[in-house]
Amino acid sequence: MLTELFYTVILLIGVLFYLTFLRPLYKLLMLKIKHGKEILIKFEPIIGIHAYLKKSEKIHGDPMKLLKLEMAKNPKLKAVACSLGFGVLITSVDPDMNKSFLIDNYQKSVKLAPIFNYKILKNGIIFSEGEQWKKQRKMISDSFHFDSLKSRFQVIAQVTKETIDSLSKYVGKDYFPLFDEMMKHSGEIGIRVFFGPDFGDHQIDGKNISEELKEIVDQTIVYSYTSIFFQLKRIFLGDELAMKFLTAKEKKLLSRSDRINQIAMEQIEKKIKYYEGQPSVQSDYLIDVLVRNYLTKQDPNLTKEQICQQCITMFIAALDNTGCIIAWIIFCLANYKEEGDKVRQEINSVFPTQETLDNIQFDDLKNLNYTSAFIDECFRHYTSSMGVFLRRVVEPFKSGNFEIQKGDIIQSLWHPTQFNPDWFENPDKFDVNRFLNGKEKQGNSYAFTPFSIGPRNCIGKQMSLVEVKVSLIYFVKKFNCIRNSVPLKTTASIVYKPVDQNLIKISFCL
Repeated sequence: MLTELFYTVILLIGVLFYLTFLRPLYKLLMLKIKHGKEILIKFEPIIGIHAYLKKSEKIHGDPMKLLKLEMAKNPKLKAVACSLGFGVLITSVDPDMNKSFLIDNYQKSVKLAPIFNYKILKNGIIFSEGEQWKKQRKMISDSFHFDSLKSRFQVIAQVTKETIDSLSKYVGKDYFPLFDEMMKHSGEIGIRVFFGPDFGDHQIDGKNISEELKEIVDQTIVYSYTSIFFQLKRIFLGDELAMKFLTAKEKKLLSRSDRINQIAMEQIEKKIKYYEGQPSVQSDYLIDVLVRNYLTKQDPNLTKEQICQQCITMFIAALDNTGCIIAWIIFCLANYKEEGDKVRQEINSVFPTQETLDNIQFDDLKNLNYTSAFIDECFRHYTSSMGVFLRRVVEPFKSGNFEIQKGDIIQSLWHPTQFNPDWFENPDKFDVNRFLNGKEKQGNSYAFTPFSIGPRNCIGKQMSLVEVKVSLIYFVKKFNCIRNSVPLKTTASIVYKPVDQNLIKISFCL
């Protein structure tokens, strides 16, 4: 009996070794033999490219640096392949392959749920697929229409003014948590735009709801990509079954998420009662748009839970991604002084007095030509969203010379492409002229894609750009900023951001 058990254990270990080591390694070798210099092979068992990015972060202080160096050495590189679980992850670092993955063949793959606790988002637009996604995209797009953006412009301007004024407490101080402040700022805008002003009044354990949600998301992402136990559960049990066997840490994260859901659902119930009594009232808040669709049965399959997760999804995108973008651009203002001074000159020419600033209008943003180019070059160097979520291929397809097989995992990363010398001359140089007058000086329109591409590109792109420009305007009119001596080291969780965010000092404008 013991002998049989012993051999059974040995057999299981052998099968596991084959599935996680030998089979992926064989496929990686075949890819290298076939594609040569067009593909970079990295054998990182179980957690895949994340281990490679962490290695880059440890060596260079930048999770993207090793890939940028590979791109500089070999501009013809199209993909990075590494082991992931029982299979292979193919990461595109080429604009044409990105187009193939995200436009030409996007229907031949489905988004994975790579993070623990994704149930808080799973019915939102990020993880939905097929007809459900199409309906959600159409429904939500009304909230990001040009006219809707113009109508909420003064809300964005007012929140921004309040935030920038609040930064006065850091003048003359040695510590300025730039990224935390800008994420809170963007979160406050998200609350007022998506949920309405009342939602932000809720407190959880002494923190406002945006701070709590930010902590949950950050801790969830870090746990998902660093926990070998969680990755092994997903490999052997699948996403749904893995959630049946929870550790104490996982249960705590779920409990905190449930409290967010509960508060959001209470807000939705209030909105439903309100609109049942006043069906003719109109509002541009996302929650109101969705509740009206729910009550009028425009989408008979729309549930209150989906409304909740949709609003939370958009709020998280605003909180982390847009907030991080704003912080990076303010950092660049200090880090690249010559270019930053030109931004100041242009903003001061468009808003020469306090009165012109107080009367800021949506159409004023069109007059910031150099500032827009500066923002694009900031995006190229410090794109906060490093790429797209992993996708599992459900139907094989060809991408150039690459045959993408059913079951393969694919993704696209932006940073390596945006540092390819074939598309951007002298890519390490911060050069605003690349984008001046709206002309990107590269030969491929898919080489610069900070908001992704294809049908599933960032629906909030225009709103994000409005927030960025308005924040930069108010900051420049209020403060001067200089780079301090803290070295820039970056990390990657849900966004690309610095390890130590205390990177600049601010003083009042004279």
